[in-house]
Amino acid sequence: MYYNSFKLFFSVSLFLSLLACSENDSPTDEPTTDPELEVANVQSYSQDFGYNGDIVEITGSNFVENSSDVEVLFDGVASEIVSTSKTSIQVKLPLVENGIPKLEINMKDRKVVSEVANAYEGNIGVLAKVPGEWALTKLEGALPNATIWTSQLVSPDRLYYGLISGSNNNTRTTWRSLDGGLTFKRWAYQGFSNVFQATSTDEGWAESLRLLKIPAGGSVNEKEEVLFTTTDKSNSNIAAISVSDDLQTGMFITGSKTVYKTTDGENFDVVYDPDYEYLTIRTGFRLDDEHFWAGGGNTTYGLKPSLLFTHDGGTTWNDLELTFDEDGKTTVRKIQFIDSKNGFMLTYYDIYSPFRLRKTTDGGFTWDTVETLLPNTNFVFLDTKIGWSFSGNTIYKTTDGGLTWNEDLKAGSRVDRIDIKDNVVVAKIENGILRYFL
Repeated sequence: MYYNSFKLFFSVSLFLSLLACSENDSPTDEPTTDPELEVANVQSYSQDFGYNGDIVEITGSNFVENSSDVEVLFDGVASEIVSTSKTSIQVKLPLVENGIPKLEINMKDRKVVSEVANAYEGNIGVLAKVPGEWALTKLEGALPNATIWTSQLVSPDRLYYGLISGSNNNTRTTWRSLDGGLTFKRWAYQGFSNVFQATSTDEGWAESLRLLKIPAGGSVNEKEEVLFTTTDKSNSNIAAISVSDDLQTGMFITGSKTVYKTTDGENFDVVYDPDYEYLTIRTGFRLDDEHFWAGGGNTTYGLKPSLLFTHDGGTTWNDLELTFDEDGKTTVRKIQFIDSKNGFMLTYYDIYSPFRLRKTTDGGFTWDTVETLLPNTNFVFLDTKIGWSFSGNTIYKTTDGGLTWNEDLKAGSRVDRIDIKDNVVVAKIENGILRYFL
């Protein structure tokens, strides 16, 4: 009996001992935590946007110094790390589709906290650049949905578009982007013709049934200055504008061919007035301070196409009626000059009639008809041979001065406008900006 009692006691003791050991060896319910990571603060960028291939410096504090321990992603695409230090990371912007990609910065043994507040919600904008090819920067909703009536490139990434919107196409405004189209801001309210000219400082002139001086930053809260206004017929329609970069010397032409000029940016004198009865001037082109062309016509009265121009800064004017086969059934709709001698002109009666391209080699005195119809009312030329136009979502190119046009690119959406500046062709399409660097 003693033996049996001892055996029972020993068995119970061994069980309790094993149970205790098992409980001590098993993990507890309390979670284990890693050591708290140090914080790396991102404070600024050397630039908020750039083209792919540009080097941007990201600055802050408590960065890791080994470049292999740093990762900078743009919409998940890794950028090339150029250099790193405790306070700086230099990266080369990658080629991405979206103009404002999501930026992600990772560092080994660091929790990265960004203190950057910019127009892109702390991201860095990337414009697409592939020399010799069309490259798309995809942008959604950056520019209001409206018809682009007029446009100007101050540079390939400083864009101005005159828009027509509203149920009756009665709202006319100019919107501009200083960052290649990543963001747009209304620059001016406008009147009938949507004519404007901007300078490199974001100032300029704009028509609003009178002549307005637009300050840098745009016309906001009526900050624009009225330069010229009158109630007579001469100001019923400002149709073409030319102004110097300092806004001191400039001219504008009314629809009835009256030319006003200023040499101080404030006071205007009439320098040409043919006392013309009809509104005829519709469009203009400024090459420089000396050379300015304006054209139009009035098909309602069967008038011939009209061209008014100066080669000496407005001292003398040439007022021509042009003779074409469609006399009285066509008008000048667009003008572009490559230099003081060589230029192109588009004429047509309405959008259902042929768009005919004309060219001059003597500054506008005589014009020849190019024997091939243009695909669209909008065109640009690089020189006397190479140019672009579009129709629908297709961009066309000519290499023989407009005689023939061949498909250059099938865009992903409708093409709305095409311009050229500094050997860069810029096409505004429905969902972004296409650029062709020559």
